[in-house]
Amino acid sequence: MAESRTILLASLALITLPIALVSEADAAAELSLSQGASSVLVTDNGPGDTNPTLGAITFTGSVGSFSGTFNAGTTKPFIGSALQPQLSLTSTSLTTGTQGGILTILFGDSGFGPVTNGNVTAHVGGTTVVTAASTSVPAFEPVAGQVSYLTFMDSGDVTLALTTGLTAQGPFGGTIFDNNVSSNAAFGLNTSLTQEIIINQGPNAVTGLNSTLRITSALVTPDSGSAITLFAAALLVLEGCRRRLVAAS
Repeated sequence: MAESRTILLASLALITLPIALVSEADAAAELSLSQGASSVLVTDNGPGDTNPTLGAITFTGSVGSFSGTFNAGTTKPFIGSALQPQLSLTSTSLTTGTQGGILTILFGDSGFGPVTNGNVTAHVGGTTVVTAASTSVPAFEPVAGQVSYLTFMDSGDVTLALTTGLTAQGPFGGTIFDNNVSSNAAFGLNTSLTQEIIINQGPNAVTGLNSTLRITSALVTPDSGSAITLFAAALLVLEGCRRRLVAAS
């Protein structure tokens, strides 16, 4: 009977492990927008998120002097995974009035890793133009030095934490800008990743951009999908233990 109890406890431990892995993968992504004293924080499927898809955030509205669609912020499980992370953000028609200003966008998620010998690729591209004639810049002319793109990770798994820099690009401007950089990174279980986009936009300007952070690793260990498979296997083991206990009684 003692042997049967030992087998039963081991089976329950197998079940607990994949449940923990699945819950870690369910951490919610966040989108932060700030300009001066005005700020907005949107959590995946929380207030302000108009996209019901898990792993995708869409917010349309205004922040300070900026207005537009801060949309298609996507992460796991919609794209990528804990072991092959990917963050992507698309913002369209970010306009300012006569004041201009500096808009900071943060988009990130937690629960990534472990990643060993990860190849980091960061891309940003888009346009910035003036929409109305002014004394210094004619209408629809390119404007220099508008968009900066930085990426970060945090081993404490704090969402939107700018702890350890991964890549830095810009500032870029002009009718069209497009830039890629790569680096390497390695991190353990439960690490957060964050994109930071800083738009320094003058009066009567409009910016559209797309940014992506992708980390690939040749060494892949079981992810949440594999955890579900392990959960099913553990149930089979538990059923076997139950039958042994019934037969022994």
